[in-house]
Amino acid sequence: MDETIRKCGAYTVHLRWFITRGMVQTLETERLCFPHPWTRDEFVEFLRHRDQIGMVAEIEAKQRIVGHMVYKLTRRAIYCENFAVHPEYQRLGIGSFMLDKLKSKLRPPERRRLLFPVSEANLDSQLWFKARGLRCVRVDRNYWPGSELAAYVFQFRVPSEAGVD
Repeated sequence: MDETIRKCGAYTVHLRWFITRGMVQTLETERLCFPHPWTRDEFVEFLRHRDQIGMVAEIEAKQRIVGHMVYKLTRRAIYCENFAVHPEYQRLGIGSFMLDKLKSKLRPPERRRLLFPVSEANLDSQLWFKARGLRCVRVDRNYWPGSELAAYVFQFRVPSEAGVD
């Protein structure tokens, strides 16, 4: 399953690479979703690295970016550092579409895990990930420099063929 277009509610949503022309809409979503949103410079700095990728969810007919995810690929896992859907477009399946896209990038037996740090204060996200089968595997008290909040690290893991994890 490696699709990039899906019907989400009444909208046709396209997942595409993050490019700077969509930054204003991405920053709007970021501001509406998080008490400590990423800045333009933080997005640019993160995406400057070859192994770090950004994608956006765009409603094709409106050319409106309604979600984004930025993640780091490693040999063994994908670390999704930022994952958000604009509040006006939540509960339409856009986040699930984005999550499915990340799952499609897993390549067992090597890359078998997706990891998402979620703020301890973000109960809605914790419940959303849990409802999609992810588990909180650890609490990291120092995940975000300068923040008092801990990160609950949620994981999706492809089981090994031998059944041993």
